[in-house]
Amino acid sequence: MTRAKQFQRVSPRLLRGRTCEVPGCLALATGYRRMCEKHRRTAHRHGHPEQVGLKLRELRPYEKAAREFIERRDDAARVWAVLEENWRRFAEWADGEIKIRESGKPTHRYTTQACYSIRAVSDENDARDIMLRLIAFAWVWLEDPRRFRSDRAARFQVARVFRRMTDQHVGQSVSPTDGKPKRYCKDPPAKTLERLGELIFKVIMPSCLSVVRKVQREEEEEKERVKEMHRVIHGESSKGGHHVGT
Repeated sequence: MTRAKQFQRVSPRLLRGRTCEVPGCLALATGYRRMCEKHRRTAHRHGHPEQVGLKLRELRPYEKAAREFIERRDDAARVWAVLEENWRRFAEWADGEIKIRESGKPTHRYTTQACYSIRAVSDENDARDIMLRLIAFAWVWLEDPRRFRSDRAARFQVARVFRRMTDQHVGQSVSPTDGKPKRYCKDPPAKTLERLGELIFKVIMPSCLSVVRKVQREEEEEKERVKEMHRVIHGESSKGGHHVGT
């Protein structure tokens, strides 16, 4: 069989010019892939071809609110101690996995890479700041679940905002438009990001969600108190005010 006939047999989809499978995208899919180059890269970085990256400025108000909520509680010291202990155990487990790898024993590649990220963030940040960042993410995840296109995308996003806490995972370049320096997140293999997100969701996220639910419960109780106050005020005013005809 000639090379031309072989090409026609193995590459018919290339000749048909398939479009990207993402709804609304009319760009051609690249090679034998199902998506165009733009959506393929987005899926690789964010876990879903239509996922928009979560910005740190979106998390800062939640970090501030979470810190204020914890510090005004009577048992603030106990809450901080529990959160810090959860992080300490997680970091110690990651160090243990790294030691196993460095001793020459076989380990899971992507788990080990995720553990190196955990160690880097733990070495450069206070445990409280790390937990506040993850509590803020949990808050966004609970409050606006449609912000994430899939569970996989949520795992990618928590891993990315977590990795941004260390300069080891952040690079700097010059913007081609205005010439200003620009920071960007260095991307590891997609499976490493997903594995890191899985570990955070499995080990750390339950305690973060517990804090967020307490905040939401307090907010609901405050709303009920305000409603009850309005009912009392309006009820008394309607009883006390009488219209006198002339």
